[in-house]
Amino acid sequence: MKFTALIGQMQSGKTTASIRLFDELLQREDCLPIFATHPTNNVYQDWARKAAHLDGTILNPRDDRKRYTEIVDDLLMTGQFPERTGIAGLNNAPFHRRLAPLLLHYHGEKHIIVDEYDQNQIGMDMNEHWVQVKRDYMLRTYDVANVLDEMTLLSATNLAGAVSNLTFDEVEMIKPGEGYNREIHWEQLSERDVEGLREGQVRQTVQEIIAETNHNVMINLHDRTEVHRSIASALVEWRDVHIINSKQDAPFNFDALKEGKHVIVGGGMFARGQTFDRVQTLILDKISAHQATLLQAVGRLFGYKPYPLTLACTQQQWDYIQSAFFIEDLISKEEILMMPPAQRHEWIRSHCTPDPKLKVFGPKSGGWKQHIIDDIATHAPEYVVEYDDAWFNNPTITMFQRLVEGAPPPKGETGFMGTCKWGNRSVQRYIDDFINQHPQLKAHSELNERGELRRKTLVPPLWEEWTLNGETHREVEQVDRRIHTRDDLLEHFYIDNSLADAKTRQTCVTPYVGSILADGRIAVWQNLNRGSKETRQKSILEPPTAA
Repeated sequence: MKFTALIGQMQSGKTTASIRLFDELLQREDCLPIFATHPTNNVYQDWARKAAHLDGTILNPRDDRKRYTEIVDDLLMTGQFPERTGIAGLNNAPFHRRLAPLLLHYHGEKHIIVDEYDQNQIGMDMNEHWVQVKRDYMLRTYDVANVLDEMTLLSATNLAGAVSNLTFDEVEMIKPGEGYNREIHWEQLSERDVEGLREGQVRQTVQEIIAETNHNVMINLHDRTEVHRSIASALVEWRDVHIINSKQDAPFNFDALKEGKHVIVGGGMFARGQTFDRVQTLILDKISAHQATLLQAVGRLFGYKPYPLTLACTQQQWDYIQSAFFIEDLISKEEILMMPPAQRHEWIRSHCTPDPKLKVFGPKSGGWKQHIIDDIATHAPEYVVEYDDAWFNNPTITMFQRLVEGAPPPKGETGFMGTCKWGNRSVQRYIDDFINQHPQLKAHSELNERGELRRKTLVPPLWEEWTLNGETHREVEQVDRRIHTRDDLLEHFYIDNSLADAKTRQTCVTPYVGSILADGRIAVWQNLNRGSKETRQKSILEPPTAA
């Protein structure tokens, strides 16, 4: 089965492009087009309204059950299926159940368009990370059983596709047309403003933002419908205030938004797939939403609008939004999505570093995790160079250690001083825990009861290197006092960890500090005395197979 991604910015015309594709398939001989919308009725109604002009018949197996059954029965009896007829409905398990006999017995070209595909587990392996959802399994079956010719995947947020194991055969980018507006003016809300909204109160700042808006206002909060009612009741001075949520009494007439000034209040119903005309101001509180949901919520503001757009939220929410857009803009490119899965995953792992406090993945991540590095300055050196005494005179670096050729200082007749083999640690773990560490961390800077450095001498493992058939090999051996004497280490080296005393380590202000690695090279690290630990946090996106 061929996989095509139809991507583009939010509210830029992807739905229009997908309806145009659906129309092209309708006109194609011996072709069955299928459209699966985001599984909420208001989204399907919006799609059906936009597709009403198509030259052909569109059947919804749920709403047109009698006619759909007749067509399937005719197919089983005669092998015939009416020309220019397509199927559309909510992307849910009942829809796919009704599709099953048609897909099995229709022998022409079959092409499905899946809207908001990143809400499903398309391209994810069925393993311990699989979330048991019937709809997702049915979509997976189309690929495994190869019952379709092509699946077109439609979304403005593509992280789920990027981290999946899908091999995209084609990626089509829908470029925004003239007049597309994604420029946001940010209005900062205080925590008290947002807390008031959560309690159903509309404080003065929010009232003023609504008053200054010429067109429609959207207030997008969590899904507690009683809060939506309280907010709507508090906006007594505004005539056209509407609640749009799962508890509303009747379907909302979206055409009402095309004229006048309306305030619409809701939560989950604002997240995806729906066009809300003329929204100029978005008041948002989605602090715990994961990346795709957050972006889709903000995207309701975008579109072909010749007036300024305002987003009102807290500083923290604004930081999350900026980080989420940065990651999405990185991956939503043809050259990234077209990479083979393994290469794509490695690219994401090395290039995507979202705000550590932003929740990137939802539950359907295929086992991908957001790994938070508590302090990036300690995670890896800024750079590594060959040992040279000139680095000790570099004004931007305070060297904490030096390399000393020969055996470490003596202790007793044949023994030696220094930290070497430690407990049952493997040689690599000893290197990681005691040698190749940031020199301002505990392993190198811990003090004893006298206020002096506890570890003044570090003894790296012995190693021997050779080249065979053009490849370099290295053998490493742990230094162990029970086995080795000073004579065994005369051709080795040790690390003098006392070059910088405790006070220097705690007060130096150079941008960088230096240490010696287990192979004798110099590692240059960020100085932990500069800046706060919070500013040095980082997150990395890790695939399930990553160590």
